[in-house]
Amino acid sequence: MQYSDMITILVNQRKKLKITQEELSDLIGCDRTLITKWERQQAIPNVMNFMSWSNALQKEIQIKEIRQTNTSREESRLYELQCE
Repeated sequence: MQYSDMITILVNQRKKLKITQEELSDLIGCDRTLITKWERQQAIPNVMNFMSWSNALQKEIQIKEIRQTNTSREESRLYELQCE
């Protein structure tokens, strides 16, 4: 599933539940402007924020780590996300 498809699912679910971005930000514990950026695809939430976002909207997201790379300075992980 494409990232943009998952965002569409989560935005539609938020609207279906009649939850404002402000209410969602309170549920997740982040700033409302961050929700706006996520929904407009101007920023990408980290895995934990994605899980919090989907849980707050009663949507299940399955996360599967598909690649991990190690460099001398940091560890990088690539995830595949599925929204149901």
